[in-house]
Amino acid sequence: MGGASSSIRPHHSSSSLSSPDDNNDLQEPEAKKHRKVEAEVSIEALEQIWDLEIQCAKKSPVLKELFQTSYNDDVEGKTIKVVIQDSDITTEGLHQIFLFLCNHEMDINIDNVQFVMSAAIYLKVDGVMENCIKVYRDDFSKETILDYYKQSLSCNIYSFKLAVLDYLYANFCRFSEDIEFLNVVNRDLFKLLISDGRLCVPDAEYSIYKMIKKFIMLDQLRIHDVPVTPGDDFLTFIASVNPSFTPAIYYDILQEIRLSHCVNSIITIRELTEDKLIPEIILKDILSDMWITNLDSHVPLINEEEEKEEKIDLKKFNQECMRFGKLVEKNSAWYWFRCIFGVDLEFKYVDGKILVKRKFKREQITDLSKDFHVYIKCISSTKKYFEKHIFLKSVVTTSNLLENGPTNHDTVTDKNDD
Repeated sequence: MGGASSSIRPHHSSSSLSSPDDNNDLQEPEAKKHRKVEAEVSIEALEQIWDLEIQCAKKSPVLKELFQTSYNDDVEGKTIKVVIQDSDITTEGLHQIFLFLCNHEMDINIDNVQFVMSAAIYLKVDGVMENCIKVYRDDFSKETILDYYKQSLSCNIYSFKLAVLDYLYANFCRFSEDIEFLNVVNRDLFKLLISDGRLCVPDAEYSIYKMIKKFIMLDQLRIHDVPVTPGDDFLTFIASVNPSFTPAIYYDILQEIRLSHCVNSIITIRELTEDKLIPEIILKDILSDMWITNLDSHVPLINEEEEKEEKIDLKKFNQECMRFGKLVEKNSAWYWFRCIFGVDLEFKYVDGKILVKRKFKREQITDLSKDFHVYIKCISSTKKYFEKHIFLKSVVTTSNLLENGPTNHDTVTDKNDD
């Protein structure tokens, strides 16, 4: 919010040795001379003093409580000292908050937004955060978003963290094509993003699998410090970096792939089988269940009772559904590459209905005279298969999980912490 017509201006406290010209950029306009003077209180903080109208200052719960505890709310003409030890709270940040309290106007930009937000949190002033987040959003990019994610964790502001995550959900797969970007992504954040149904995937769930392979290769390079560049041949790369590699240390990440949406063509099935990252027994079980589900969708049972409408829990659906594909038209159509058995599909939302259209390519040969149907059903998440075949059978033990040591992406915790 720009162009604030401030009625306040900080001046130096008696203990300050600063020059009178230090706050020239925070000057009070001539307009105040023509305003009716209300009862004021002086707020001293960071060796500066602001003269505020009492009723405006009370909009901050922190200041209101100080008035009550210091002078039993009789603060007219008095100076209230606010002790601030947070280095993120500055004179500029406080000044903008006091402007907001008095005029509902601020001048926020990318240079001062962190200080304004810190001051707003400290003084518990409502209505500021939305404007701060808008400034941050305008600066979101591949180069800045990971730093903003760390900042959102440290300041513990839900709306700010949500804005950062929304941006990552929409762009993370695209950004991760850059090895330098993926190389600095924290493992906890990586797992958080790939486990969420809101993550946009350009090449269907196969995008997630390719990204995880790249993530594992980069992580292995850090652990073993081998001068090898990640390539397309995963097995050859792993053999050259770590011959004793076991995928078990990455099962917590691998189980987040929605494999039922990934084993949709002979190409992806062959790759999953050859890479050996997903246990073979899990792949076989998933393919078997998908085949049964497909039969149930097409072949009615003899004397079958009238099929009841399936009611799916929203949380369950979000954990297992096909994720958004590549955006084709703004807010209206999405495109999945090799969506179902190698077929490219475009989903479009029109007048409350979802329309499905096949995007034809020369290498995709089909009988155009036949109708093309898409059956979308919820299939059990990959986690269920890992629990069934791996975790519940204690195949993954502490010894083999630590065989290669902790990864550089792991968040290290103190052994004394419970």
